[in-house]
Amino acid sequence: MNGLPDRSNFDTFYKCYSEVFVPAYSDLTGYLLFKPIPILHSIENAFSHVMQCCNPDLNDTLREENIKKANHHLERATLDCYKILFVKIDTNISSIVDDSELRKFAVNVPERDFLTQYFVFKQKIRDIRLKEIQNIGVNLEETIVLYRDAVKIGLKLIETIDDQKITDYKNLKRKEAWQKTVRDFILGVLTGLIASIIYGNWSTIVAFFRNWI
Repeated sequence: MNGLPDRSNFDTFYKCYSEVFVPAYSDLTGYLLFKPIPILHSIENAFSHVMQCCNPDLNDTLREENIKKANHHLERATLDCYKILFVKIDTNISSIVDDSELRKFAVNVPERDFLTQYFVFKQKIRDIRLKEIQNIGVNLEETIVLYRDAVKIGLKLIETIDDQKITDYKNLKRKEAWQKTVRDFILGVLTGLIASIIYGNWSTIVAFFRNWI
């Protein structure tokens, strides 16, 4: 789907909910494993306006206004889903990109391909933010589609990262750090003992010669 449904009536609102919001919300909660509070607030606000469409005291014009307001909250929630998802994905990928040794160890594709796609991902977000500024108050739907496409690239990058390898790498680094600590401690003790022995012998030699003087 290249765009978002029209907001003219309840049927298109439901289409927006099922085809646009639900996939974004599913991706977000599946990645985070929890439901962000701001998104829940937007869902609650959208639901309140939808229920007003069932209010028998409202005329058709007011009902239409409420369904448009509900759609706006849904669009806002969808955009926030993708923004939150982008930040989390970018944080996780950046931790791999910034550690060249970990990157070689944990990524299941050629390093050049991984970095190329990462730079494409970052460039898309820079372009989107510029577009978002231009679309303030004009076209929220286009911004949603742009963020969605960028997040897809990010999720594909995440799929190339082996979590088990990351765990193994971190365990290896902890083991190496522990071994170095033990090695340095033993070396320090031995150095101290050797210095004490040498200093003790030197004192004995000096005392010996003094007795002969």
